[in-house]
Amino acid sequence: MSPKYLITILFFIAGNLALTDSFGQTSQSQSSNGYSVPKQRLQFKLTTSFVYFSLQGQLDLDSTAIMVSEVEYLPYSLYYDEDYADGPENHIKQSLEKGNDYLFKSGADKNDLDKALPFFLSAKLEADKAKDVYYQHAALIALGRYYLQSNEADKSKSYFTQAVELARNAKKTTLLFKALANRGSNASYNDDQKETDLNEALSLSRQLKDTVGEIEMLTRIYEIYFVRRQFDTVKPQLKHVTELENLIGFRHTHYNHRVLGYLEERENNWANAFTEYNAAVTIMESTGDLAFSNFLYGAMAQIYSNFTNHDKALYWLEKSISMESVNRTKRTWYPQFTHIGLEIAKLGAKLGTIQKALDFILRVTNEYPPITVADKMNVAHVLGYCYHALGQNKQCEKYYTIMLPLLDSLKNRVSQKGNVFVGYMDMARYQFSLGNIPATEKHLEQARQFIDSNDVFNMARVHWLQYKLDSTHGNYLNALNEYWMYTKFDDSIYSLGKAKQFSELQVQYETEAKDKDIALLKQRDIVQKATLQQSNTIRKITLAGILVMLIVTGLVYYLYREKQKTNLEINEKNAELAQLVKDKEWLVKEIHHRVKNNFHIVSSLLEIQSSYLKNNEALSAIKESQHRIYSMSIIHQKLYQSENMSTIHMPEYIYELVEYLRESYAIRENVGFSLQIDNIEMNQASAITLGLILNEAITNSFKYAFANSADGKISISLSHISDSQILLSIADNGSGLPSDFNDKIGASMGMELLQGLTDDLGGTLNITNDNGTRIQIIYDYKPIVADGV
Repeated sequence: MSPKYLITILFFIAGNLALTDSFGQTSQSQSSNGYSVPKQRLQFKLTTSFVYFSLQGQLDLDSTAIMVSEVEYLPYSLYYDEDYADGPENHIKQSLEKGNDYLFKSGADKNDLDKALPFFLSAKLEADKAKDVYYQHAALIALGRYYLQSNEADKSKSYFTQAVELARNAKKTTLLFKALANRGSNASYNDDQKETDLNEALSLSRQLKDTVGEIEMLTRIYEIYFVRRQFDTVKPQLKHVTELENLIGFRHTHYNHRVLGYLEERENNWANAFTEYNAAVTIMESTGDLAFSNFLYGAMAQIYSNFTNHDKALYWLEKSISMESVNRTKRTWYPQFTHIGLEIAKLGAKLGTIQKALDFILRVTNEYPPITVADKMNVAHVLGYCYHALGQNKQCEKYYTIMLPLLDSLKNRVSQKGNVFVGYMDMARYQFSLGNIPATEKHLEQARQFIDSNDVFNMARVHWLQYKLDSTHGNYLNALNEYWMYTKFDDSIYSLGKAKQFSELQVQYETEAKDKDIALLKQRDIVQKATLQQSNTIRKITLAGILVMLIVTGLVYYLYREKQKTNLEINEKNAELAQLVKDKEWLVKEIHHRVKNNFHIVSSLLEIQSSYLKNNEALSAIKESQHRIYSMSIIHQKLYQSENMSTIHMPEYIYELVEYLRESYAIRENVGFSLQIDNIEMNQASAITLGLILNEAITNSFKYAFANSADGKISISLSHISDSQILLSIADNGSGLPSDFNDKIGASMGMELLQGLTDDLGGTLNITNDNGTRIQIIYDYKPIVADGV
């Protein structure tokens, strides 16, 4: 069986295989082509199968499906989820989805197969427990596919058969149709049950009025006839399938026409083949499905090459490559490029344009060097042929030497049968040109092992070379017979009637193209007239728009003037309010000033009173009261002197208070102070309370801490211990607290005042002996933002 024949069978099978995925589904979700889910599956699987078999094993089926999913923008899950996609969402469905993700993963990794099986078995177990016939069927089909990919055909068929029996017993017609379709489709061609299953499924599809399923089953049945080489039966049925596809609104029928063109070529109906190929290209371009256009453009290049139109053949071949922008690096076009490139080179050898063909082939192969063994062999072959035609035998020998061992390694590949035949045939032809008769006979005999007797081109070449060999040996009777056979095949190829018919179709095709151009020019003229009319309309609309804009502009200007008046009034009101604020600030400052003066008056009265007292305790009490009054008066002094009347800057306030107390007690020289005050702002009430606490603590240190010491030190710190708390610490290095201090808390006014003031702050008071006395107060604090008022 020739590679062309094998590929075409697979194209035919693939072209309609996608229809299986519909199985009567009624989902209304739409793809970018406006297709429902069944038609999306049709497009996906049709394209996947076509590309897979065209590549002749270059990619595995799952990897091809992934590539098609990417370039056609279709979900990969469409490729395998038809048996459970419409089921309810549950754990069984999740198990089937995960298992199929592994089963249909790119590549042929056994680990992926091993990972798929537990999910399928789990799905079957759960479905059996739930007695869910839908998912029982889906799990059995998944297991059948799993064992098919694991090369365990008997187990695979067993699970498919269980699915058939399940559906039949449950009297579920739709599931029975699916089960029979799956068992029949996945059976081998030597299984007698295959055709029986497919015919029963066909009957069920018609009973269900499922046109998509009917197309699927017809395709599967007639693929059997394809394998049997009963092409007379296949061709009308493929046309019928195409009609049904058109009936359901499926527009992507270009691959069907590509296969029909091939069938016409096999029968040497070149005009019909050209018509089918041209229809395939037209439909492909109308749908915009150009992802794998090289296979269709390449067919046009092939047929023009067969009829010695070198320029047209080269044009279509170059187009087949240039249009493959998405897949150029994936090399889907490479096998076809080398095959048709060789045909064009042979045509160029006849027409004297071989150098043009060689330049094109060198340009492409330099940009995209061959990777696979088959591609390397084909490139070496076509380059060797070109250099032979140019008479450059040294270069020819170089590439044919590369080709021969690669040819030998490909002999067992069915997909390379045609390429192997042509390789040995051209090698025999080259050896004959050198006069090496034994080598010629050897390679001719090797070529005969791979010839397709239905290929008139190659049969003519074999008879021509055998005629030359017989003539060389003087066996003229055989030579005459071989020559007669050669001319017979040659006449069938180049019959004048068919050549004339082809030329007429070509002229018709080119005339139609020119008519399309004329129609396009007329359309442009209509568009230009419409554009002029539109321009007049736009002019009128523009004038009306300008008038409206003038009205709107006037209205906007009026609103603008009104807004200006309103803003002026607002500014006057704001000025009045600003003056009121200034007056208020002045009054507040005056109040603070008078409060401070009143404090000084009270302090002066106390000073006068103390001059009449002789009792030391009374004098001390008056003096302490003066200090307390002064600590409060400083606050009011700072408030009326500051621009900010809402807060007190504590570092400055504490420093001034300490300086006053040092001056008051006249101990500047023998008692030192250490101040560590954070940059803290406090409101008036808190600052007064804190000032009184400092006054009491420092006064106590002066009175009691340094009675037995000439020199002393008082440390004061006010610092943050967190974002919301402050620590006030007053420590001296004096004699410390008496041993019975705890018993005396509350015994003096100073201690009672410290505790009360701490409570006013909402803080905690702690007094300890630590090489002197240490007073610590922790209280809550909220940062104050000065408002300038």
